[in-house]
Amino acid sequence: MKIKSLAGHIGEEIMVAVSGPDPGNPQRARLHLVDDHGLWLESRDLVESLLSPVGIAQPDQLIFLPFSQIQYITEVAEIEPATRLRFKW
Repeated sequence: MKIKSLAGHIGEEIMVAVSGPDPGNPQRARLHLVDDHGLWLESRDLVESLLSPVGIAQPDQLIFLPFSQIQYITEVAEIEPATRLRFKW
């Protein structure tokens, strides 16, 4: 089995757990871009969970998360349980 780099998942849905109001609870997001400093993700639920506790209303579903705020990322598996990705930065 060949392991895809994180950039190989651009355009796909991933599960991402971030530091914040609900740490360790992974949420589904579509990966848009892998930046040198973090990820650009699209997810209404993720944006709401991060911004609504601090009173920020954000109509966009796209958010940048620095790597320092990401606890872990998993693939969205349809048959097998999600597995942690191995990264090639």
